[in-house]
Amino acid sequence: MIAKTVLKKLLFIFGVCLLCASVFTNAFADGRYGEGYGRRWQRSLPPRHEVIVVGRNRYHYYDGRFYRPAWFGFGFTVIAPPFGTAVRVLPFGYRTITVRGTPYYYYNNVYYTTYPSGYIVVPRPAIEETVVVQPQPSTRETVTINIPNSRGGYTPITLLKQSNGYVGPQGEYYPTFPTVEQLRLLYGN
Repeated sequence: MIAKTVLKKLLFIFGVCLLCASVFTNAFADGRYGEGYGRRWQRSLPPRHEVIVVGRNRYHYYDGRFYRPAWFGFGFTVIAPPFGTAVRVLPFGYRTITVRGTPYYYYNNVYYTTYPSGYIVVPRPAIEETVVVQPQPSTRETVTINIPNSRGGYTPITLLKQSNGYVGPQGEYYPTFPTVEQLRLLYGN
């Protein structure tokens, strides 16, 4: 008799927990999908929503939002659409981006591309970012020396002064300030 009473109470508590979990879906949202996904529950859908079947799953679509029936049929939750979901019309306010010549349509962290009967949900396109490194102005001290050349003129040679010596234009290292004869061997012709 006591066991039946305890079992009934446990089943009642379990049922209440399931009901709360289906109604308050925002408690389980992780926010990965952007605005509105996993955080919104509503009792009914807009009258002109579109029914979409992907595999064995049935979804509802209206103005950029995808809905799935909540647990036990108590309303609908906003979800992130599965890849491959096709819709006839893009939501109002979408943006177009082009990646490697292919146009993608973006709305609410969902990417679409054209499909024969409308548009299809695709993964975020891989965008290769090019990093441009701006050369920093040199704060190192440089020394320019004019070396006589074989044509009767002079060749300017710029040395970069470092804390322990000098570096020439070809990357050669001099532990002390180089003499004109040392530089003439490399740059005098």
